[in-house]
Amino acid sequence: MVDFTKIMPMAFTLGLLFFYHVGESQTAARSVSQPDTVSLLADRKFENGIKMEGANTSEPRQGNFLFPFGKSESQPKWSIAEWGTKHLVSNVAVPTQEEEIVFANKAKTIGFRKSKNEISVRLEVLAEHEYEAVRKNGEYWPHLLLAQTFGAPSLTDNLEMLKVKMDLRLLFSELKMPESLFDKGLHSAQFQFFVTLQDVNPNSSGYDDFLWFGLPFYDYRYVDIPPYMAEDIGKSDASAKFIYMLGSNQVLKGSLRSGQWQPVDIDILPSLKAAFKEAQARGFLKNSKWRDMKITTMNIGWESTATINSGVVFRNLDIQEIRKMK
Repeated sequence: MVDFTKIMPMAFTLGLLFFYHVGESQTAARSVSQPDTVSLLADRKFENGIKMEGANTSEPRQGNFLFPFGKSESQPKWSIAEWGTKHLVSNVAVPTQEEEIVFANKAKTIGFRKSKNEISVRLEVLAEHEYEAVRKNGEYWPHLLLAQTFGAPSLTDNLEMLKVKMDLRLLFSELKMPESLFDKGLHSAQFQFFVTLQDVNPNSSGYDDFLWFGLPFYDYRYVDIPPYMAEDIGKSDASAKFIYMLGSNQVLKGSLRSGQWQPVDIDILPSLKAAFKEAQARGFLKNSKWRDMKITTMNIGWESTATINSGVVFRNLDIQEIRKMK
């Protein structure tokens, strides 16, 4: 098993910005829903709580957890990163009249709702409370990312599909800065999903090398979000790894801008193979082989690089490996 150290990539070059934290490696318990279908995510009902990572890795929060459905002595499988924020969410739930457990402050909301076997999560960033002025190039930006590190599944042994499934709905997205100062190459609010595709073979000369693979769900700038492929650069602490993101029309049948629930049910295995091939064609992962690559982490959430208030709710998030019956 690979021990993953903390990674803090940040990228911005005429478009997308990414920043992500990978915590210590932990083996995720797998729950079998069908004879040949296995969920890679542990604790999909958030019963073991969520570790709060803080605003940056240099000053981690110690012993700070959210328990939406009661305290647990088990080790949390989930974490929430609030990189770049000025307002860390407290572990004290906010009273609500609805059947929702809410942790919030003036800048962010994290809400959990349980209905039978359905779990929904609400993530909101009110960036008007994060920025005192219009964000300039090179300045930090707030994140709200729900993440998990898991035991890496094989991408070769009898694997037919690797599915990402959920439903999402955009709650609101409102520009809170002068429109005349909005720079499309610098400003946005993005809600997206990422996994890391990593070389986990300790005997490989490319051991620990990885790329970022993303699914875009919402971007303030675009109705149809274009594909994105580039090196993660732009900051001294950027990962310098390859980013491969699909276009939104490859992920969603409709648009979150409709305000309606949008289903996601996509087999990412072919795209992971394409991402690996493209990365090598551009000089990345040159010492790695496909057979040594596995997905090792995931995150979903907001990156707000402009004064934009925005919120999304999603439900029944899952990553499933579907294998041939032996």
